[in-house]
Amino acid sequence: MTTNVENDATEPLASFLWRTAQRGGRYALWFVLLGAGLGGLYGLLAGYVVGPALFVVVLCGVLTVLNAGVALAVLLLHLVLAPFGHGRRARLEYVVLSGSFLGVYLLFFGLLRGSGLAVF
Repeated sequence: MTTNVENDATEPLASFLWRTAQRGGRYALWFVLLGAGLGGLYGLLAGYVVGPALFVVVLCGVLTVLNAGVALAVLLLHLVLAPFGHGRRARLEYVVLSGSFLGVYLLFFGLLRGSGLAVF
């Protein structure tokens, strides 16, 4: 795995963004799986596994949606500062990671809605 260096101009921007999006998707899938697993373990004590597992994943999804709003503000800041030479790849990396998380959680929300399961 390569290290992430601030303003590393050796890697083209498109491949940097694609690699970051893939990494963010993997992280988000791990968050979904671990959240569901830990919520299921909590629910195992009460005898109802599915409800707490879904609740944990939905709660993380809501926090991810809120984080996407912050990422949008960071993206706007980056677009304002980039023409003046103050663009940083770390800002873009944060925005792309947040977008990957949002995409995975929106996919999960769509599957949850299509399944007919009620969380609350």
